[in-house]
Amino acid sequence: MDTNEQDHNLPQDVPQSGKINWTRRAIIISLIVNGLIIITLGLCYISFKSDKSSATPVPATQSASEPEPPSEPEVVPLPGEKAKDTVNRVLEEQMQAAAARTDEENLTALEEQGERLKKVSSEETIDQIADQFHSWTGTDERVTEPVKDAPMQTEDTVSGSNFDTETAQFYDVKKIRSKSTGEIKYKAVLIDAQGRTMSMELPKEEGERLYPVFKQMKQNPLMAQVYKKIVMPIIDKQLKDLRGEENK
Repeated sequence: MDTNEQDHNLPQDVPQSGKINWTRRAIIISLIVNGLIIITLGLCYISFKSDKSSATPVPATQSASEPEPPSEPEVVPLPGEKAKDTVNRVLEEQMQAAAARTDEENLTALEEQGERLKKVSSEETIDQIADQFHSWTGTDERVTEPVKDAPMQTEDTVSGSNFDTETAQFYDVKKIRSKSTGEIKYKAVLIDAQGRTMSMELPKEEGERLYPVFKQMKQNPLMAQVYKKIVMPIIDKQLKDLRGEENK
């Protein structure tokens, strides 16, 4: 499909500006850096079952010193409205606590939680947690991987393309060092709700905040799954609510 055909099928409400709203970018960055504290919430539900199981008396036929075979962690569902209120309250508290810490402190906490995530979770349990979070927080799944064979836009070409800057989120952040000058630049890949992508250079401050987080996610696939399955939908909802406020 060529560019003209894509533009012809473009929904009327998709913005054609290549500029990413700075206020929204700041919100997205803050939610990424601080929002991965959601991992802790997910771990609470995974660990609850593990802790409960570990308190079970050892059968008489089994030696107390004999280790039990590893079992798949289970997600413990909570009652509907109670769970929704609890999750949203704790989420808000954790976000405020994360915002009060330095980026370095948050990165350390994120690394610690990431290691714990490896020990008690799996792709399947994170999928289950994500389904429950969607119910509790009123969020929806979104496209998290680029559309195959779709051209990646740049800041120069995105204007007039069908890339939706209103739903754009960070897909990857890379650190690039010039071989000749040693200058460091940060490049981000953004992905919109339809899986279309664009590349852009980040200001140094933004790059320094985001790059370590995405580096951790590359080293920990389960953490990346939490970001894509839980954090990105929450960011979508926050941006949607913001657009609603702006249109009033």
